[in-house]
Amino acid sequence: MSRDPGEAASLVAAIYFPHDLRVLGRLQDFGLRLQASDLGPVTVGVLGWGADVGVDCTYPGSFTINIPLSGRIESLHDGRRIRSVNGHATVCSPDQPASITLWSADCVGVGLKIDRDYFIRKIRQFSGTDDEIVLPDQLDLSRPRWHGWVNLLRALPGQSPDGEDLLCGSEVARQLSGAVTDALIAGVTSDVPRHNDPSSVRPRQVTRVLDALHADPARGWTLSDMAELAGVSGRRLQQSFRTTFGVSPTEYLRDLRLTLVHRDLLESRGGASVRDIAAKWGFVHAGRFSLLYKQKYGQLPSSLLRAR
Repeated sequence: MSRDPGEAASLVAAIYFPHDLRVLGRLQDFGLRLQASDLGPVTVGVLGWGADVGVDCTYPGSFTINIPLSGRIESLHDGRRIRSVNGHATVCSPDQPASITLWSADCVGVGLKIDRDYFIRKIRQFSGTDDEIVLPDQLDLSRPRWHGWVNLLRALPGQSPDGEDLLCGSEVARQLSGAVTDALIAGVTSDVPRHNDPSSVRPRQVTRVLDALHADPARGWTLSDMAELAGVSGRRLQQSFRTTFGVSPTEYLRDLRLTLVHRDLLESRGGASVRDIAAKWGFVHAGRFSLLYKQKYGQLPSSLLRAR
């Protein structure tokens, strides 16, 4: 544990990246707790700062995924605001300036760093093409298929910043790096592409639509709107989405909206009703929304709100 912000920033920089650390909360509460394992192209750590902090970084040469296990992480990426709590993760792309505007004092999170070239190589092995997967700014890790991956990440860090890790430089480290990265790619793409069609791994038109959906998920999107934005036919866009994600564009949008409603319900402190929160994210039919929510999360939204 380090209570000196300068020393703490140096410890984190040695494992992850150089960065600017800002203590936003009370200095007397500050205290970095960090365990990490360096697996070569992949680094996994669990850390908390003890006080509210902000972090500015450009993430040179690597992807970073921050997964809050408690508390929250609020970030600003190219003008887009991302708020992640337990069950979600914030993704920072290589060489792109991003700001963690708040890593809350009660937040303990997993920090996953993956070398960009290694990640691209694994994508090509996975897909059989040279096409690129564009990771979204935020991952929804609430589905059961992600739980084993998150648990693996939580279990891997076993090294204090100044200690030695038996996994470093070993064949085990190589296998673990591959397992972590392959599972991430499989989760993001939903299923393994069946052929080498250029549309099978996140083509540009899909990325363009994804950016728009995430920027304004409450808009009354139609398939025609999305196809016009992508510059392809509605049928081609549906094929690309199904090959990449296993769902249609409208199904993807519906799932995104459900995720946002679920997040707001988890964070609710009273005041807003289920109907209000659902309408905020584009659900206009309350009964249909409740059924969809129960299918995904196993309970009615009203039950979750009462529990909160």
